[in-house]
Amino acid sequence: MRKLIITVVAVLAGCSNLQSTPVPQKASQTEVQARTKDYMNCIAPVAKRYDDGISDARTVAAGTVGGCPEKYEDLFEVLTRTDNDAVKRIFRQRQNQIQTDLALNVVLQLRAAARQ
Repeated sequence: MRKLIITVVAVLAGCSNLQSTPVPQKASQTEVQARTKDYMNCIAPVAKRYDDGISDARTVAAGTVGGCPEKYEDLFEVLTRTDNDAVKRIFRQRQNQIQTDLALNVVLQLRAAARQ
């Protein structure tokens, strides 16, 4: 019995030295919007450079993928901050599609602005 008590006390004492890692907080909608805007503002000049105004907008958008890797990583971080590794891997697998979809919005907005 005495050995059991000593063992329990030793284990608990060892656990008290462990630092608990802070649980990441889900990104606020404002933070997600800000990072999305930052990425889209970064990709706009890239899209403008590639867009001839005639080519398919999705093709132009696909050409911009990888144009702003740091801003995309910032966006990725806020979108997946509280997700587990499996979800993050899925997100990474769809990365080109996500970047193309975001850039497509930019290309279409640029074309609309040019028509006005």
